[in-house]
Amino acid sequence: MSKMQKELSIFPEALRDRMYRYARTLLGDSDEAMDAVQDVMERLWKRRSSWKDILNPEAFMMRSVRNSCIDRLESRRTVHEIREVSHGAEAERWSEVQLVRSAMAKLPEKQRTVLHMKDIEGYRTGEIAEMLGIRENQTRVILSRARKALKNLILEELNK
Repeated sequence: MSKMQKELSIFPEALRDRMYRYARTLLGDSDEAMDAVQDVMERLWKRRSSWKDILNPEAFMMRSVRNSCIDRLESRRTVHEIREVSHGAEAERWSEVQLVRSAMAKLPEKQRTVLHMKDIEGYRTGEIAEMLGIRENQTRVILSRARKALKNLILEELNK
């Protein structure tokens, strides 16, 4: 194990997993999500001398992942093809997962982010507000609107 790997291993595995899942939600591609997380970890390593200045490392890292994903989305501007799965119940489950992912992808970026952090990652509303640099009340409003919009998007798709 290299010195860099040893130093980066101080970050809990659970946080790296959260960073990856968040990046995957934003990017829609597991390989690209891994790359985004690795880029963030590398940038953090290069700035390791300033780690002591970070008040909330988890919020800082999640915001860094978000920024990295936004940069990637802006640079690629292409639509990913979704692979087909054709195995009975697995296909149906995959279809449901894809329906939710597709609906989430149609949400505005801030709604998608808050919904992911709350309902998938399990962050508290106050933590989300801190990570995004907004008020807690504003976070609740965004979450409520995101859930309502997601429900409408899914119902709209099912009624097609």
